[in-house]
Amino acid sequence: MDWAFWLSLFCLALAIAIPRRLSLSRPVTPDEHMWLARSANFYMALAKGDLASTYQSEHPGVTIMWAGTAGFLTRYPQYRLSGLDQADSNEFNRYIRNVKDVSPLELLVVGRFFMLLGHTLILLLSFLYASRLIGTIPALISFMLVAFEPYHIALTRLLHLDGMVGNLMLLSLLAFIYYAEKRVARDLIVSAIAAGLGLLTKLPAVLMVPVVGLMTVYICWKDKGAQGKRPLSWLIKPGIRILGTWGLIMTLIFVGLWPAMWVRPVQTISTIVTQGAGHFETDSNLPRYFNGRIIPSKDFGIQYWYFYPVSYLYRSTPVVLAGLALAVWAFVKKRFPLNAPAVRFALLSLLLFVTVFTLFLGAGDKKFDRYLAPVYAPLDIVAGLGWSSLLLSLGKKSAHSLLRYAPYVAALIVIFLQAVLALNTAPYYLAYYNPLLGGARQAANVLPIGWGEGMDLAAQYLNKKPHVGKLEVVAYYASGCFSYYFEGRVRETSFSTELSESDWQKFIGSDYAVVYISQRQRKIGSAILDYVAHLEPEHSIWINGLEYATIYKLH
Repeated sequence: MDWAFWLSLFCLALAIAIPRRLSLSRPVTPDEHMWLARSANFYMALAKGDLASTYQSEHPGVTIMWAGTAGFLTRYPQYRLSGLDQADSNEFNRYIRNVKDVSPLELLVVGRFFMLLGHTLILLLSFLYASRLIGTIPALISFMLVAFEPYHIALTRLLHLDGMVGNLMLLSLLAFIYYAEKRVARDLIVSAIAAGLGLLTKLPAVLMVPVVGLMTVYICWKDKGAQGKRPLSWLIKPGIRILGTWGLIMTLIFVGLWPAMWVRPVQTISTIVTQGAGHFETDSNLPRYFNGRIIPSKDFGIQYWYFYPVSYLYRSTPVVLAGLALAVWAFVKKRFPLNAPAVRFALLSLLLFVTVFTLFLGAGDKKFDRYLAPVYAPLDIVAGLGWSSLLLSLGKKSAHSLLRYAPYVAALIVIFLQAVLALNTAPYYLAYYNPLLGGARQAANVLPIGWGEGMDLAAQYLNKKPHVGKLEVVAYYASGCFSYYFEGRVRETSFSTELSESDWQKFIGSDYAVVYISQRQRKIGSAILDYVAHLEPEHSIWINGLEYATIYKLH
């Protein structure tokens, strides 16, 4: 590796870290307060030696809780002396909000920082494999697209699951592709370790098993063909050896880094399978919103498989979509670097993974755009290959003139455009939507919008009110999203479409109400929506051309 490679690695590290690190305290998503509480319970279980209690969720989210535990050890190690044991998220939030030495937002940010360190390391390792598979320049262009992918940025700056499982599956996939080419045991081990960590993060990482299995069948079949006529056992035995080794290492990682598996392995696995299956189907009676319609959760099944392709088109960028089109062209025409068998195999393996993962998600009732996170980086790499093919071909045509530098300038322009699209919405990267499809305004007519963006701004507005400590505010996504920023009293109603009498009394007795965009889309709390429809909004929070939160004075 020469100085140019190390310079590329350094620039990539900065491109990954900087947009994810800036304004790391904003916004907070509605799931993160639960993961912070689970991390607190995980930390407490370790401190007390109650290893069985390191099981906190069917996801299972172990890597997330290790990062959260590192945050507690760094910022508030005395939590182990709090007197709490295994607290639910509400009990934990009540306790931590009354601690003078630290705020829940501070703990969350530190946990996010450790997540960011993990993401950066995983992506740099992935880049090392990609550079060996497809070349340094195509790999650098590809991973710069990943570094500035708006939705990837959004999900990899959170104390949450989807960004982490996606990056771990990417590393596992690239390492196995490289193993298929070079047959070095180290690469098989890296792939299995990453897959094990992915499975510790979120259950869909188990889809690496069929993907790796199909790739193993292919490489064994290819070897058999190269060796001439051989009995079928010659194909089966190497495949069993490869998959057996890979699966054993993945299992050892899954067991070794999760203390609950040391003491209650059977019960832990049984609970994961039972609860995980139910979670995949649906865990809520809340209606879903898609394509301008409110759809009952139980009906949002395989017939709406195209939710994920549509969400990808809206969440992706024009730069990436153009790169994907160029990659198809270069693959069909066998243009450099897609004329090399190893690069073509890498591209097909990436697309195999994307296809298997997307089809699996499309079969479930519970659909959220963030669940598709693992396909973004692989498709960015495919897009990077498309752009590389075009730019490198231009360089060859102008090799004897000053224009030989044009491909490098063009590559910088491509990366710059990708970065501008992302940074234009910073720090609310979740609010990015593809301008080719009409941007955020059109997306609001098709996709569910809003996962906490803007609730920090609503809280900041209300914090400027006199006697804010005495104000009572009822808000959608109150826990975490709003309460982490608001200095007064927060009231949260249930997420039911129809309010109970107690929820109505909470609402009508509050000083202010904050109504959120996803609440309006799905008609959640219809009585509240009907009531505020006759009120004049005091203030609105706009992000990327959409009204995300509306503040109403009730008294």
